[in-house]
Amino acid sequence: MKFRWKLLILLLILAMVPVLVLRTFGARHLQMLSAELVTRLRTCRQATVETQLRFLANDYAARLHANIHQAETLVSLQAVETQRYLRQAQTPSAAAIKSAASGIDPAGAGFYCLPGAAPRVTRIGPASLAAISQVYGLLYSPFFLRQQTILEDGCVISRPAVPKPGYAQDPRKRRWYRRALAASGLCWSKPLTDQQSGLSVMVVAKALTRPPGVTAAVIPLIHLFEKCGIFRHTLPQTSIFLVDFSRHAPAELEVLARGKYSGKTAVKCLNGSTGQRLVSSDSSRFRMMHSELQQGLVSLQYMPYEGRSSLWTGVPAMQNIALILITPTKVILAPAAKTERFVKQFMQRQFRFSLVLLLGTLAAVVIVAVFFARTVTRPLRILVAGARRLANGNFSARAEVTTQDEFADLARVFNDLGPALLQISRMEHALAVAAEVQKSLLPQGDPCISGLAASGTSIYCEKIGGDYFDYLTFGEQSKDRFGTFGEQSKDRFGTFGEQSKDRFGVVIADVSDHGIAAALLMATARALLHERAARPGCASCDLAEINRQLCTDVGDSGRFMTLFYAEFDFKAETIRWVRAGHDPVLVYDPASDRFDELNGRGGIPLGILAHAQWIENARSVRNGQIFVFATDGIWETRNPQGEFFGKKRLRHLIRENAGQEPRAIRDAVMHAVETFRGPLKTEDDLTLVIAKYTGMSSRPQT
Repeated sequence: MKFRWKLLILLLILAMVPVLVLRTFGARHLQMLSAELVTRLRTCRQATVETQLRFLANDYAARLHANIHQAETLVSLQAVETQRYLRQAQTPSAAAIKSAASGIDPAGAGFYCLPGAAPRVTRIGPASLAAISQVYGLLYSPFFLRQQTILEDGCVISRPAVPKPGYAQDPRKRRWYRRALAASGLCWSKPLTDQQSGLSVMVVAKALTRPPGVTAAVIPLIHLFEKCGIFRHTLPQTSIFLVDFSRHAPAELEVLARGKYSGKTAVKCLNGSTGQRLVSSDSSRFRMMHSELQQGLVSLQYMPYEGRSSLWTGVPAMQNIALILITPTKVILAPAAKTERFVKQFMQRQFRFSLVLLLGTLAAVVIVAVFFARTVTRPLRILVAGARRLANGNFSARAEVTTQDEFADLARVFNDLGPALLQISRMEHALAVAAEVQKSLLPQGDPCISGLAASGTSIYCEKIGGDYFDYLTFGEQSKDRFGTFGEQSKDRFGTFGEQSKDRFGVVIADVSDHGIAAALLMATARALLHERAARPGCASCDLAEINRQLCTDVGDSGRFMTLFYAEFDFKAETIRWVRAGHDPVLVYDPASDRFDELNGRGGIPLGILAHAQWIENARSVRNGQIFVFATDGIWETRNPQGEFFGKKRLRHLIRENAGQEPRAIRDAVMHAVETFRGPLKTEDDLTLVIAKYTGMSSRPQT
């Protein structure tokens, strides 16, 4: 492909990428904005409707309970007054009874006998009827359709009077009448159809004793619900149900009455229904609503109804009866849907505008690219040729460009690139060699020694680092990779002879900072430590001598090294240690399931004060105890959320893997640290040594 075409593509990329990025990010942010706007609008709308419905339901419940209480009070007074008048009235003559049987009191009350009834003991006459009519007028409520008293002998008092009394069924055989006659107090009926008016009504009744009968008030459902204001603020397409929730754990509710709000004639559509059941496919929320209704609480639940997501509002009306309003979620979120459509139309207009801008920019870039292609071709060819030589390893490659523009500057930079890359290559090679050397200074495997199993590793955050760990063995039968120390060599705590073969040392150290300087200080300290370990003397004396040498070498550089030296005495079953500013070694005893630390009296790090001294510490050890030597890079590892790995997680891993070999425990901890760090880069060197004490029981007898 010709360079001019490449240049064309390059210019197209340089020119179009920003436009595409801006268009893409603009469209994305606009979509995010619209989605956020619609989501917040939906949430706000739902919250507003829920608050409105809850307030409306609570207000309705309070009004309904007040009206029910008022109706019950009026019916109770009506029963008292009716009973009193019936007891005080004189038995009228047959002519008076015949006269009153079809009479209507001027106050609106009527007295008549049921078809086929033969009243023989009634005390109702014109005077009694007028008195009872007056009392009924005083006890009248706008909620009442009719006040009536039905005696067992078939006499009926009704206010207002029924012009042409007639019943498809004798009211004395109705269920509500029999329940009220048998009850000791007030009794409410379930919704039923009134035989005179054809309306859906509920009857609140109370029994009379002498003469026996029932006095009651007939309340239309229209009055009971409409006058309480439940429908004035109901959303369109809301289905309304009056249900019985007396069953303990229903999968359905018995519908007593139902209607549907259409915005104008909601209550008029409320009619009694028989045999209908109200169910939802979300049984858990359905049961939750039932439970809240039984507790007398207003319940709002989102559940499917007739295949549509809907908001169910349950309002306790009276004992075991509740009003259920079911509003489709689509109706609730209609304003949000309208806003979403507007936002989508706006986004489409923006997309069309950005497309026109993109095509115009593309045409301009093509013209500019064709015009300048020839001008820039020659310098670029020179630079490409030089780059090929440089890529083949010729660091002396040069590009001779004689122009006085940016290509000449680029050529000068290119000519300086070869020597710089050569220097970097040499440094990389030197670091690789240094890393190999440093790796050879660390133990190349796990020690094989009776009485103790150990395994360690170091992972550097750079190619080389400042962490260090090592093993030191003593005794005529224990040879490490640095030499053999027999009966003539004094052990670390000043004993000679046969006892020296029963000791094993573990060292861990951490140089401040990391990189080349830390690696050099680590190598120096290692050499001094092994040089002192080959000679008689105590561990604290060795550290003092090593510290003096390091202070001389380090000087005022500000660098130092923390160190922890521990020595296991298998015969005495003790461990002795010296701590120079390093974190204490963690000790876990599986037998007691307890953690402890080798803390004791420590000292300052090496390389700070030339005349510093350190104190040796000692304690007994038991079979199975696990010793964790580590640098702070383990527990100070951070995850992407900024949390530290911490010693708590380290203890948990040690306890969880206590039954494994030291190498398995070490690998489990390092894997957990790596997983915890995730994609982040290692910030500090990581060194871990796990030692498990097995004691004299595992050592061969001599």
